[in-house]
Amino acid sequence: ESPGRFYGKLFNTDMDCCRLEDFLGYVDQGIPLNVKVMNLFMHSYSLLQFDPYYKTIRPSPRQAEKLDDLMDALGKRKDVQLMSCDELLGAFQHDPESFTSDEAIPTLPATRKIVRLAMAKMKNILVDSGVRALDRARYRQAS
Repeated sequence: ESPGRFYGKLFNTDMDCCRLEDFLGYVDQGIPLNVKVMNLFMHSYSLLQFDPYYKTIRPSPRQAEKLDDLMDALGKRKDVQLMSCDELLGAFQHDPESFTSDEAIPTLPATRKIVRLAMAKMKNILVDSGVRALDRARYRQAS
């Protein structure tokens, strides 16, 4: 089984599905593996919250706080340097040899992640079926 895979699912370092502990554990694993660059990424919607039908979309204070906590925790570490993509490119162009390392991929704890994803899916199914039942009831009342 390859690193980062569990039950055929790939897991990534993403704000909308990882907890702060997951991110920090990922970085903690990468340091002794001599991983030079770790891309902790976000989707464009990672700092948003929305209903199951995407009718109401608004900023997510919880996700913004998670990002702030992550940047704060990583910014305090002496073994981590936070960089923008532009800064990374400049550093690589200046000294490409400093980015040479063994190929290694830290893993995320997949079991908890699968349980969280399954619970989120069940919640969405329940919410969806409840919304459909409400829609049917409203339709019956209107007719």
